[in-house]
Amino acid sequence: MPEYEEIFDPKYVLVGEKLVCVARKIGKPRVRKGSSAHRTQEVTAEGTQSDPARCFIAKVARIVRDKF
Repeated sequence: MPEYEEIFDPKYVLVGEKLVCVARKIGKPRVRKGSSAHRTQEVTAEGTQSDPARCFIAKVARIVRDKF
């Protein structure tokens, strides 16, 4: 995996069309409120103290891609 800058501040949110999470434990998908045809899902990725969970953007969102 290429070297990335790690962000430990919880005020930041990853936004992309596709996110990849690497974790020791992945929770069951839960349905969140959304439109009836396109239900939004949420999963929890858990790591350990010595090996924390990591997420990165695999595909940049189209609205952001045009700005770079």
